[in-house]
Amino acid sequence: LKGIRQEKAPQPYPRGIIETEWPLLDWLQSKNSILAKGTNDDEEDKLGFAGRGETWKRLRIFLQTDLLSPQAAAGYIPAMVKAANFASKVAPSSADALNAYANRCSFDLFNSLMFGQLTKTACIDTCEDEENNLQFCTSTAKGMDDLFMQMTSPAQVILFQLGIKTSMYKDMADSFDTVFLIAERRVQSFRQRSEANELTEDEKNSYLSRAIARQKEEKDNISETDLMELVKIALTAAIDTTSSVLKWNMMHLALNLDVQERLHAELGESTMKHGGLNAEVLRKVNVPYLYAVIRETHR
Repeated sequence: LKGIRQEKAPQPYPRGIIETEWPLLDWLQSKNSILAKGTNDDEEDKLGFAGRGETWKRLRIFLQTDLLSPQAAAGYIPAMVKAANFASKVAPSSADALNAYANRCSFDLFNSLMFGQLTKTACIDTCEDEENNLQFCTSTAKGMDDLFMQMTSPAQVILFQLGIKTSMYKDMADSFDTVFLIAERRVQSFRQRSEANELTEDEKNSYLSRAIARQKEEKDNISETDLMELVKIALTAAIDTTSSVLKWNMMHLALNLDVQERLHAELGESTMKHGGLNAEVLRKVNVPYLYAVIRETHR
């Protein structure tokens, strides 16, 4: 609530963790990306989307429209349910590689929201467009690992301040180059199919379909390049953030079997009552213990 109130106040707007991710910011600036370069001379705007100025606000408002409101989120649940059902069925095949599995689950979930497509990447054996989708997941994970290892290494910090780009930095840059290239190709292909009226119903209901329509209406405010950069960073960030929450929840449930059983019973009862996994099942009034479990994990 403090963050929301501050967003409506004069600058600076709320700070984000990305401001501290100096290797990523340096790489984004080398690409001349609006994600790390502002559009005016204001001190708070110099980092663009990663900053706390008007560029951040302009891009943030566009990004979160059709994404964060309860009404918009509810519209994506059917597609996400398909991804969750598939991921659940194939989970045993990835029992020995939980980190990679959670990353692939997150990729499927966010793709269902962003593109309206179920890529089935949660299972390596059924992954569609394996070369791009699996590579996106593995490259994102590698890039994020190298990013945080640099941030927590005094030696890496000192070498960077001396103007030395280490092998770890270069590995990170290579990974993110791959990730952004794959994301760019996917967005371009989606836009072309949208303009040719070739999208499926699920794709028409996706976030990106709506965002493309809004971008055309607001082209003086948001360019095609701006939208492309926002989708790139959203896809990249979604894998790491969503998978982290998934893994912590699974770990805590595994360590607290009484909690796991109680949650399983609540979800089973709500699912039976409302005819399968759907938006109604996931309302807080129907599964209060699920919300309590997730909030405890956040804590």
